[in-house]
Amino acid sequence: MKGVYVNTLLGISIFIAAFTVFIVVSNLNEPKILFVSGLSMYPAYLPFDMLVVEDVKREEIKMGDVIVIDNSVNYLPYKNYVVHRVNFIMVTDNYKIGTQGDNNPKSDGLTLGKDVIGRISHHIPFIGYILAPPFSYGVILGTGLLFFFYSRHNVKI
Repeated sequence: MKGVYVNTLLGISIFIAAFTVFIVVSNLNEPKILFVSGLSMYPAYLPFDMLVVEDVKREEIKMGDVIVIDNSVNYLPYKNYVVHRVNFIMVTDNYKIGTQGDNNPKSDGLTLGKDVIGRISHHIPFIGYILAPPFSYGVILGTGLLFFFYSRHNVKI
């Protein structure tokens, strides 16, 4: 019976480690998976929801879509992405898209179409509590340590 627990813990830790590696590798260039960190899109998305981003051409964006915008600035060493709903589209030489968070009282203003990274295709609620860094590192380490100590103390010679 104890072997079943050890094998289950090992399987869970291997799955979490593999999924974390997949997330890190898939986010090297542009994000394909994001984790929600704020409440601007409440109640549609809550903190730690996982969002799957699909590529989209700016001509395919329509009213009501939830899109990912690169809101990074050059003087910060990290990327900043905003996930908001499209509420305005101005078609000119370069598309201008207006967005607003569902929970925000005011619009964000206009964004150039070239700054749109993608559109949200799916979301998995609360999975970020397990898979989003830095929590995933703690889950992997904790599961590995639990497996190590549990197997060491229950070995009969």
